Amino acid sequence: MARFRDHDGRTRVVTASGRSRSAAEAELLRRLRERSRAGGRDVSSSTRVDELARVWLAEVDESDRAHSTIVRYRLAVRRHVVPRLGGLRVSEVTTARVDRALRDIADDVGPATARLARTCLSNMFGLAARHDAIVANPVREARTIAPTRAEPRALDADEVRELRAAVRADDYAVACDLPLLVDLLLATGCRVGEVLALRWSDVDLEVGHVTIDGTVVRTAGGLVRQERTKGGRARVLVLPPRIVATLLERRVDGLPSPVILPAVTMGYREVTTVNKQWRSFRRRDAEREVAAGRPARFDDLKLHTLRKTVATRLERDGGLEAAAEQLGHAGVAVTARHYVERAVLAADQSAVLDTLLE
Repeated sequence: MARFRDHDGRTRVVTASGRSRSAAEAELLRRLRERSRAGGRDVSSSTRVDELARVWLAEVDESDRAHSTIVRYRLAVRRHVVPRLGGLRVSEVTTARVDRALRDIADDVGPATARLARTCLSNMFGLAARHDAIVANPVREARTIAPTRAEPRALDADEVRELRAAVRADDYAVACDLPLLVDLLLATGCRVGEVLALRWSDVDLEVGHVTIDGTVVRTAGGLVRQERTKGGRARVLVLPPRIVATLLERRVDGLPSPVILPAVTMGYREVTTVNKQWRSFRRRDAEREVAAGRPARFDDLKLHTLRKTVATRLERDGGLEAAAEQLGHAGVAVTARHYVERAVLAADQSAVLDTLLE
């Protein structure tokens, strides 16, 4: 028997019994530890980090986060967070230990993964703080991981024409429907998954509009259309006349599938499969160019570069707001930082500067 002061401030008697004195004492200690759990039912100061991760991921599964985000969180926790911190109790995790773990992750697999792991840890220990298992979040004061950001690259008009011609000249690319994929990416500025999720019901060819409100993701149940985009907001885009004509022709002569760019099974195509097909096209195109004595043109070109190409072209013509609206960004900051290629030639300010020389 022992007296214990509960979380409501009242002191109560806790009893336990067993077959022997030591067994009774062990049972009493277990009950006291159970009552002393600072975090209540799920999380306490003595909870191990791997168990904290399990509780947090269960909450993430029930949230409205995109499935791809949930998958990334799970992988980061399983591959990087738990192996480094999973055996510690919540009360044993300090800012120094978090900082050391994040530094190791950055050294092993790169700063991008370390930033993702930091996000997971911050949310995990935010959950622990809400359960009163800790006084302060130890991740909050850990140093941030600086991104290794490359300048956005965009294709110019000549490169776009060369790319479209090269894709159409490649039999494998044509068989994989890459020419239409490239044209749709250039005509909309969408992400690859958003284009692969397009259905004929999303397109109004009479007025030339397309609704972007989903993307293709792989879940535990298979490949599905997620009824939301990465930005979480649906948008309606006006299609260029040339892509409208192409889609009208495809609609007349196309296969009986509700998907504009269907797989062989007439269902949705997976982004990873399309990226693999794209790399195969790039490799063959590079081999042809090198055999002809010319440098390879698109050996490192990613399909995502076409989205940056659209953003750069629209920014030059109509400003950052026009580019951000087309891409579905909530503001212009992300568009400017990650999607618009910096102009080599500055805007003509010579008339203004000439006044300084009067």
